Amino acid sequence: MAYSDDMISINGIWLPTPDGLDITLNPLDKYTSERNPQTGILYREMVGKYWQFDIHWTYAENVERMNKIWNTLMATSEYFDVNLPLPTGERKTINCYHAPLKVSMRSYWSIGQQKVADWLNISTSLIDTGRSGH
Repeated sequence: MAYSDDMISINGIWLPTPDGLDITLNPLDKYTSERNPQTGILYREMVGKYWQFDIHWTYAENVERMNKIWNTLMATSEYFDVNLPLPTGERKTINCYHAPLKVSMRSYWSIGQQKVADWLNISTSLIDTGRSGH
């Protein structure tokens, strides 16, 4: 199967198109009060919004594809630039950090001295830092 490498890039490195991408635009509150017990009104002051991209790749049919994804994510520093499409229809570069990286093992076996692991999924969340992309 051929994979497109034009949907998402991290620090300028184009990754295989993920098998899933869920996008959330989160409100960032300065404060939120309890609801007024008499009126039921909630008071809040919102200071901004930030993006969260929950992303995953399922079984990688070749080692190169899986390694490219894993190695790119592992090589990121505290903050990095992500270029991807938004629900607005535009592409944007957003400065992010990542949540814990998760990977699932499919199988493990020993062939003589060689130990082989087969991996199923890689997933993480890329979270907008509020800094502008470069």
